[in-house]
Amino acid sequence: INGRIAQWLAVGNGWSMPDVLVEARDGWSADRPSYSPNGQYIAYNWLGPSANDGMGANPSSEIWIVLPSGGPPVRLDKANGGMLKGNSWPKWAPNPGGNGMMWLAFSSIRDYGNVVQNEGDDTPTPQIWVTAIDPNAPEGTDPSAGAFWLPYQNPASGNHIPYWAVYEKN
Repeated sequence: INGRIAQWLAVGNGWSMPDVLVEARDGWSADRPSYSPNGQYIAYNWLGPSANDGMGANPSSEIWIVLPSGGPPVRLDKANGGMLKGNSWPKWAPNPGGNGMMWLAFSSIRDYGNVVQNEGDDTPTPQIWVTAIDPNAPEGTDPSAGAFWLPYQNPASGNHIPYWAVYEKN
């Protein structure tokens, strides 16, 4: 609890004092930051109070972004898909896709049709979801798109942490 997002910058042969970008407030904490590959954004969890804290299935967890230069954090409304979806562990794809779009994968306890049904379940099964991020979106606006469920996951297996790998076909 009381987590916040801060960064240190290289200064000569040392480091600057921490620059706090996101403060904890009202029982909510910032957690698990991840820099975008171009350094434009830092994605992170915004965790609210929950009886399930630390178990990877906090229903109040949301994905937010903040600029490394500071400014107000932005909730990824389109990617989060509403309240109490338990979105967490944001991880960026290592390089942009077509049209310069960036990709952000995350874990979520939202339902996926009849395949994954977590609503009302005391032990939800997290799955990996992916959203596109538009690096050209106006500053201070939600640059995300509606998220999609990543195919070929075992719906009965909890998938908490997305992982990207670069594959080059020769």
